[in-house]
Amino acid sequence: MIYFADLHIHSKYSRATSRDCNLVELARWAALKGILALATGDFTHPQWRSEIKDLLEEVDNGLLRLKKTRVPRVELLPNGFGPADVRFVLNVEISSIYKKDGATRKVHNLIFMPDLASMDRFSEKLDRIGNIKSDGRPILGLDSRDLLEIALETSSDAFLVPAHVWTPWFSVLGSKSGFDSIEECFGDLTPHIFALETGLSSDPEMNHRVTSLDRYTLISNSDTHSPQNMAREANIFAGAPGYFAIRDALKDGPCSITLKENAEPPFESIDGRQLAGCGSENGVGKDHRGFLGTIEFFPEEGKYHLDGHRKCATRLEPEQTAEHRGLCPVCGQPVTVGVMNRVMELADRAPGQKPPRAAPFWRLLPLREILAQSLGVGPQSLKVRTLYDNLLARLGPELNILWTTPLDDISRQAPEIVAEGISRARQGRVSILAGYDGEYGTAQLFTQSERHMFLGQQSLVPVQITRARQTRGSGGSSPGGKKREKLHAGVKPVEPPSALNQEQIEAVSVCDRPALVQAGPGTGKTRTLTERIANLLRHGKDQGGAITAVTFTRKAAGEMSERLAGLIPEKSEQGFWVGTFHQLGSRILGMFQTMGNAAARDRILEEDEAIALFRKAIKEARVDYPLARSASLYQEVSLLKQQLVTPEAYIERDDLAR
Repeated sequence: MIYFADLHIHSKYSRATSRDCNLVELARWAALKGILALATGDFTHPQWRSEIKDLLEEVDNGLLRLKKTRVPRVELLPNGFGPADVRFVLNVEISSIYKKDGATRKVHNLIFMPDLASMDRFSEKLDRIGNIKSDGRPILGLDSRDLLEIALETSSDAFLVPAHVWTPWFSVLGSKSGFDSIEECFGDLTPHIFALETGLSSDPEMNHRVTSLDRYTLISNSDTHSPQNMAREANIFAGAPGYFAIRDALKDGPCSITLKENAEPPFESIDGRQLAGCGSENGVGKDHRGFLGTIEFFPEEGKYHLDGHRKCATRLEPEQTAEHRGLCPVCGQPVTVGVMNRVMELADRAPGQKPPRAAPFWRLLPLREILAQSLGVGPQSLKVRTLYDNLLARLGPELNILWTTPLDDISRQAPEIVAEGISRARQGRVSILAGYDGEYGTAQLFTQSERHMFLGQQSLVPVQITRARQTRGSGGSSPGGKKREKLHAGVKPVEPPSALNQEQIEAVSVCDRPALVQAGPGTGKTRTLTERIANLLRHGKDQGGAITAVTFTRKAAGEMSERLAGLIPEKSEQGFWVGTFHQLGSRILGMFQTMGNAAARDRILEEDEAIALFRKAIKEARVDYPLARSASLYQEVSLLKQQLVTPEAYIERDDLAR
């Protein structure tokens, strides 16, 4: 059994968190994400602790679950995984601010407790030390070493994990207020520390450069303040989930098994709770238990990855910071030294080298982010929300889709560009402008032209029939300046263009019947199509400008028009039209208008107008469907049309899904 765990989140009682961070919503989103073991976070806060007791119940393995009467009524995912299956781990993040060795230290630590009784005792002890009522992540003037001692005195089964260990301002190794080693922070209790949280701005590969960290298991969590951001980083475990199973797995370190990093997919399938097909090929046997690895944020996206000064919009690589002596080149104030610089400062191992028992990890982007970039819209847009819901309903939880679902399965449920985006994220083919000084980095999967290539140009522009003309100074009517002769019996030109290969010449030369050309990117499809049109026009195989060439993008249409203009004699009466699918649709509408069709519309409907008309159709059809969800249904129908799914095929597919 393999499952995902997110062991660092926050409740609605922490500062700057969403009001949706309640236990019911957290369980619902954990199911959607594919998280089986989820931290409660914030258990020292009195109100949150009360809600934990009211809404959750303990199970035999040291975890908690929603009481049956509290489980939200939501549509289950295809594998049957739902909020009732999510298990909670009792934990809290404590912010310790204190003086040690002549410096002010600010360190965040995660405390885990095995049961509700231990949670209460620990909270009571901290309540006598400082204020735990005002914030879900309390700030205490308590040495990290002493915090660990209190936790162990409360329960010998408790454990502590230093949080986001490289963050400049609040971490054990941070550049602003941390230490140079774990031992300096925890002293004689250091042997009780067996795991470290890498944080969003670093990943295991960066941590491997510091040999003193080899003995610690490196874990990754979302540290989310909003349910939707859950699982942007997560841990992967094998075995039956449980508090002691998780603790012991972290204590023992990575399993001595081999997992493929950055494969597509690394495993055959995963259903959120149990891995199917984990046999000898992947090195995962049924009896293996323990910590397998992590799902990682691209560390450059973290908001403290590089150095910089946000007020001056100054982003610096470590080398640049050294050149400027740690000062902002704009205002002269000290910059915030980021995670990469701090890692380099403590590093004693070359980049790319691994410890003997390094766990594998996979860098991924959140699914909503991939969908937004694929469709060219915002992550909170209706298009993204609709497609996100549809994918989960068909393919299962988000982490499954990102990590293991075959790309062919994804492309059958979404536009091709979505599968390509997931593929690029899996392979690390992402362009990232790194984060700095509290500013998140930005990841880019596609350029605008690439997006147009996959989706086609979305805008509609006035169209016109382009009359062929010769480009001056070209040396003739063909790229090579050679004279072309008439085709004989519509079979082949006497002097084909030298730039074409034999297969392309065959496609160009067929003038008496349809021809289908199938080829991949970069194989000369546009040139072949252009030469074929030119052959038809030059030798009278077309009359009255009846050739219509349809492309995906305006750029491709423009290139074809320019090429044809240089291939057709200036005095030729033959015409042609080249445009996108959208331009063709607009042209057809214009043709109806010129024919005097009074019913023809003189413009294209805006989306809100189309949805209003769609809602009217639902009313007139008298179907049992809530009008409040008509916009979502409209987007789903639009997506099905793009995928060429017929009503019969949709009904059959829906029956199979049930």
